[in-house]
Amino acid sequence: MSVPKINFKVEGNNPIIDFFKNNNANSMFRMINQTDEFKLQKNTGAGLEDIMSVNEDGVITFPKNVEFKGSSTVINTNVVTFQDQQVDLGLTDTVNLDVSSVTQSTSGANFRYTFKLQDSNKTIPFAVNDYLLIQNLVSTATPAVSLLDSVALLVVVVSNGTSPKTFTIESSSNFNVANIANNSNVIASKISAIAANSGVRFLGLNGSSLVEGVLQFNSSNNLSLENNTGTISVGSNSVNQNINVGTAGTRTIQVGSAAATAVNLDGITFSIDSSSASNINTSAGVLTVGGAGGVAVNSTSGIINVGNETVTGAINVGTAGARTIQVGSAAATAVNLDAITFSIDSSSASNINTSAGVLTVGGAGGVAVNSTSGVINVGNDAVTGAINVGTAGARTIQVGSAAATAVNLDAITFSIDSSSASNINTSAGVLTVGGAGGVAINSTSGVINIGNETVNNAMNVGTAGARTIQVGSASATAVNLDAITFSIDSSSASNLTTSSGLLTVSGGSGVTVTSTGGQLTLNGTGQTVQLNAATYNLSSTTSNLDSTGAVSINSSGGVINIGNNSVAQDINIGTAGARTITLGSTSATAVNAYNFAVASDVMLKTNITPLSSTLDKVLQLDGYKYNWKNSDNNSTHIGLIAQEVEQQFPELVTQNNNYKSVNYLGMIAVLINAMKEQQQEIEKIRNKIN
Repeated sequence: MSVPKINFKVEGNNPIIDFFKNNNANSMFRMINQTDEFKLQKNTGAGLEDIMSVNEDGVITFPKNVEFKGSSTVINTNVVTFQDQQVDLGLTDTVNLDVSSVTQSTSGANFRYTFKLQDSNKTIPFAVNDYLLIQNLVSTATPAVSLLDSVALLVVVVSNGTSPKTFTIESSSNFNVANIANNSNVIASKISAIAANSGVRFLGLNGSSLVEGVLQFNSSNNLSLENNTGTISVGSNSVNQNINVGTAGTRTIQVGSAAATAVNLDGITFSIDSSSASNINTSAGVLTVGGAGGVAVNSTSGIINVGNETVTGAINVGTAGARTIQVGSAAATAVNLDAITFSIDSSSASNINTSAGVLTVGGAGGVAVNSTSGVINVGNDAVTGAINVGTAGARTIQVGSAAATAVNLDAITFSIDSSSASNINTSAGVLTVGGAGGVAINSTSGVINIGNETVNNAMNVGTAGARTIQVGSASATAVNLDAITFSIDSSSASNLTTSSGLLTVSGGSGVTVTSTGGQLTLNGTGQTVQLNAATYNLSSTTSNLDSTGAVSINSSGGVINIGNNSVAQDINIGTAGARTITLGSTSATAVNAYNFAVASDVMLKTNITPLSSTLDKVLQLDGYKYNWKNSDNNSTHIGLIAQEVEQQFPELVTQNNNYKSVNYLGMIAVLINAMKEQQQEIEKIRNKIN
């Protein structure tokens, strides 16, 4: 039986290892270690040829092209350095899968595939909802069976905490896994989660420098070609072929951006050509823009200049065709025409012409001067010449309209003269309006102002005649009267006055505020509502006094009486809520009660336990005489110290507002129990004596 063999020898002080195939007299591969380098050689039939060398500095040289295949070559790093340039090979460690657990299931209309790792020491490096890129997933069967290759599938399950570790991917495609059901394992040259905005990297040499470009998805999920070192050139060679961009589909083709300094188009002829006649072309230096539906030249912020250089050639606009030529719009602030002569010439009598400084506007059907937003000025300069409007012909002269906000007439003398008694006249600054049937001042939408300027003179309404003066109506929302003093004056003492912001209502026989059905509200939001009377009576079925803050009932001089009549009803204070009820203060001389009881019914109590060993604790207490600090009452008091009581009977001490209080009523039970313990001691002594 012939077997492969290996031969070791030394030639010229160089150790050599030859690898021979079966029944082959010549070596298939040779490894030779020379003085300053190591070589790997291959027998090509014509002789041994170098395929790799490593010098004493560790530099690897491949004389021939080298191909890395993920299914057969394991590279334990994704980055390889060639002459100080890092190149991302895009490879990961080979992953061995246990094919015996490759299972298929369904999820709705999709198919799921579960894989198990052979090596339990490896960690699955991706998570649920990642898209997984699988390349060259094949079995080790003979011949090899391809399972999945160059597909991106959604990860739905990752089980790193189990043994063996498994992961499940999902696809709308039905891949056949039956072909490898009995194979020992599956090898995947690359299984990795797809990174955000991932793409294809292009590497190349520019002289001695390694340059890089990327075809990737940007942050808007658009496919982009990027170059981080130089210009991106498309069709930059001298081949005479078209460059087609967006020739199919309803697309928006964008060239340049807001930050681009220029977009240059250079050609003998540049045209935009579609099924319509809209195009742009240039010939012999003349640029022609043709639009089947029209041509628009717009600027969102800057000036639009047409014929703005110093060339003396004419500017022709609409010189052929029956066109409407529009300059400006309703929003334009001005249309300026500056020339030695400006003329509008047509076959009709309507025209504008200027001669010897006189501007004449003639309209065969009329002349209209309008402004959609700005002021219309006629005779608005300081020239003293007359302004004549309708001085000839039987004309109706109309100034203003129903929608006009004001018609202002300002002159030393203004008169309207007619045959009737209704007229408006002004004399010595007094404007008089006289109407034979009455005078009405109305506004259909705006405010009507009378005496609204700052002149300090009286405004008289109905000062003569037996008149009814009506202000407002049933549908008026409000009648506002605002003055330093407002008075209603009659023969009685009833009036309404206001002074310094204080409104006073006075009634000769009284003042009544009545609500016949709705709620009567006295609203002083953010202010103090003061009720001042000799006697204040609040009479109702039920009276509730509720405040989001504190409620205080005080008397600056007299007694405060609560429940002081002879009605036999309870007075309840603090009957709900965990409250501290304080009666009196350090300045109070006494809190008097003719009969005082504390709830002590056994039905109200739980966890009842007899007191014990109270005598020793009582003996630790001392009584004191004392005066209250910060008190207007200098009387001497007798009592205990809360801190001392708290050390022996903490249940009898409470704290409120940083101060401690003693439950003296609870001390009664303590003293009773102490007396009983003391009596027991007395009985023991008595029994010993007897």
